[in-house]
Amino acid sequence: MKQEALKKDILSVLEGDNPEDDRWLRFSRKIDEGIDAGWGRREVFAVLRDIFEHHAAGLSEQVQEELKEFENTITGFCDPVDIYRFPGDPQEVEALSAKVRSNNWR
Repeated sequence: MKQEALKKDILSVLEGDNPEDDRWLRFSRKIDEGIDAGWGRREVFAVLRDIFEHHAAGLSEQVQEELKEFENTITGFCDPVDIYRFPGDPQEVEALSAKVRSNNWR
């Protein structure tokens, strides 16, 4: 799956008039599609950064805040138990936190 295609799909979910629960379920599915296609933390983060830098104006303030919270789970700026797990990530919370917060994945 190409970055532009995933970004377009994610934006359509975030900009739509979906009920909040449906929006985040569909968003999670799109992220999972990227991961299933071999995407890692770096690729998902790049799509999120692009959305914030070039498309935030089209998103409600609430969606922007929730998307930022999700981004924090990708970057490790959250409680270590809430860090988003990708295939190959360490199982132990401390090891996962150290890996993600080291920024070596960027």
